[in-house]
Amino acid sequence: MHFPIFDAVTMYSGGLLMILYLFGPVLGFEDVWSQEHKCGTFYLKCSIRGTERCLEYRRRWDGTNDCDHGEDEVCESETGFKCQTWDYTWCFPNSAKCNGWDDCNDHSDEHGCTEIKCQANEFKCMVRGRERCLNTAYYRCDSFLKCDDGADEMDCGEINCTKVTDYKHPVHCINNGFQKCIKAEYFCDGHVDCSDGTDENDQCIRKRDGEKKRVDAQATQAGTRKRLIQLLRSLANRH
Repeated sequence: MHFPIFDAVTMYSGGLLMILYLFGPVLGFEDVWSQEHKCGTFYLKCSIRGTERCLEYRRRWDGTNDCDHGEDEVCESETGFKCQTWDYTWCFPNSAKCNGWDDCNDHSDEHGCTEIKCQANEFKCMVRGRERCLNTAYYRCDSFLKCDDGADEMDCGEINCTKVTDYKHPVHCINNGFQKCIKAEYFCDGHVDCSDGTDENDQCIRKRDGEKKRVDAQATQAGTRKRLIQLLRSLANRH
């Protein structure tokens, strides 16, 4: 299983959670934060010294029981395995083994695999020259090519760009035979983003021509005013 959360973790939310974690007690936020039980993605909710708190994931599986009941050190061998990833130790579910993705720094989760094994909610394809498993809900028919051969964007029907992207007023088009969603600001920007020319169509040409005429007219008017002012000054100086 590939975890999309590892693909992109926002700096803002991560930084905010880190500030609350480190300076919450000093700023007086810890009690409110703990009482509301709002833990971020990389935090474990557990009881610490009798109070429910959010424990940072870097403190899990480090050999020290931070939670009152030791759940931060539990990694069931029947359902999961531990390994080093990034700068921390993680406990991955067994489904992460032999899925084509190197989740562990030492690639131990992919060693000795004779075939790629995908889960029921995943599909298999070549990604950057290597067979991998992709989460269907995240990557199938989302208008972004992930598989080398574009298999993730085939047989999709017409894609609703508003649903598969967070773009404001996205534009739907075809690019090299595949559906694509582009940002509204890419429409009529003078750069071809869609091979079918949808983003730079005749409407754009007329728009640019109209804009050019407007700019030219403004320049002509400015030039006329400048020459008129110069003439008036010249006449004034004669008197």
